[in-house]
Amino acid sequence: MNLNSYEYKASYNKAESDIAEEFYLPCMRSAVCYDRISGYFSSTIYIIAWDALKEFIQNKGKMRLVCSPYISDADESALTEGYSARSNQVLADAIKEEVRAMFDIPLLSAPARLLAYMVTEGIVDVKIAVPSNNDDADTRRMFHDKVGIFTDAFGNSVGFRGSMNETFRGLSSDGNIESIDVFPSWIDDRDKTRVNNAREFFARLWDNKTHGIIVFPFPDAVKDVLKEKAKGTNWEQLLDEVKIIESVSAKWKPNKRLGGKIPRPHQVNALEAWVKNGRKGIFEHATGSGKTFTAMCAIRDALEKNETVLVLVPSRDLLAQWHSV
Repeated sequence: MNLNSYEYKASYNKAESDIAEEFYLPCMRSAVCYDRISGYFSSTIYIIAWDALKEFIQNKGKMRLVCSPYISDADESALTEGYSARSNQVLADAIKEEVRAMFDIPLLSAPARLLAYMVTEGIVDVKIAVPSNNDDADTRRMFHDKVGIFTDAFGNSVGFRGSMNETFRGLSSDGNIESIDVFPSWIDDRDKTRVNNAREFFARLWDNKTHGIIVFPFPDAVKDVLKEKAKGTNWEQLLDEVKIIESVSAKWKPNKRLGGKIPRPHQVNALEAWVKNGRKGIFEHATGSGKTFTAMCAIRDALEKNETVLVLVPSRDLLAQWHSV
């Protein structure tokens, strides 16, 4: 089907819509080109990890992604100086570390290999953007809001912007997408102008012609790492693995309603290990890592089995906190 075969809402909110099923997946299945301003490089793993990717690849689709690396203040200063051997090394080291971290997490292994395959095969083309010291408010807002344009084989385009994070259920931090505004090119002149503006901005960014942003090509050293990781990859088999991972995370979701939070990879790992150990163990992790939410996942699992749950805490403050949860 083509992009204009669907009817799109002017905006979507996760509290009221399944944005993946109603918007993102139909667009991915119908598009042959997807241009996206994203967040960090490692978040790219979520952009590609949908079952609609099969149709996108079969349509000979291509993605162009502009994202950023995790870098220190000192490295950021080096990058804002522009192209140099030093800046290329900083980028390569930063993204290699993100790649290493993705492959070190068992739940991310399949989608990480899928991403490696797509970069190696030229299905995904990536460039790295670093804000310069004199970036203006509009540039910062574009990166914060996030922008994307889907285009089909007949030239129809659908643009969107907002707080959307393309996550596949089970590996996302919230299990869903937040909110977006949508503007198809064929609806009226206003929406067509918005699509054209988004497309022109992306083109300037891709060509490193945007004030306040320095855009680097994807480091060859990282491509070599991804090529090695992609050896022997069967992408269709990997997609099946991703679906299994998704179902494992969805299984632990304590709130089954639309938009309910889904455990993150380290939380799923802990819960699966807990089950393998006879549902006994101690979950030790950093402050703010979601230990309470992980416990809620285990409690929901126990209640579904008609078991009795006893929560013991060392203080009245924690007792009040648990009561409020």
